[in-house]
Amino acid sequence: MAKTQKSFSDDESKTGRPTGFKVNVREFELAAGAGFVVPILGEMMRMPGLPAIPASEGMDIDDEGNITGLS
Repeated sequence: MAKTQKSFSDDESKTGRPTGFKVNVREFELAAGAGFVVPILGEMMRMPGLPAIPASEGMDIDDEGNITGLS
């Protein structure tokens, strides 16, 4: 379950251990590679996934110390 870190609920204004709340699922996200279905609760920013090929694969430093592939 992905939710705010400030509360056990999905409402960040209810900090700590609130009681008598309902959990509202905003959406479900499929993590197919891991085999997970992740319920997303409340308003939160999700960390983006990594690309299949990292940007470092296109970077290089030649013998003179010139760096290419940083754009």
